[in-house]
Amino acid sequence: MSITISQMINHLSRQAAYQPAFGHPRLLTPPVGLVLFVLQKVAKLSFEATVRAVMPWMIPLLATLVLITYVPSLVLWLPGLLYK
Repeated sequence: MSITISQMINHLSRQAAYQPAFGHPRLLTPPVGLVLFVLQKVAKLSFEATVRAVMPWMIPLLATLVLITYVPSLVLWLPGLLYK
């Protein structure tokens, strides 16, 4: 199942002119989810309270992800300078 979804996302992202140099946004989610569960246990908070506490940091993270996904020149300019 995971392989099928991965191939489907790869195919769709290439059709949308997505730069594969950035990795896939889906790779971001599991570590964040795991950290939320660990943080919940360590802080002895409910999951909802933990998510509310983390939301102010998720908004700039997701905004940056959208920005580098749709404006690839922001990320690829430095490798372009180094490997001319």
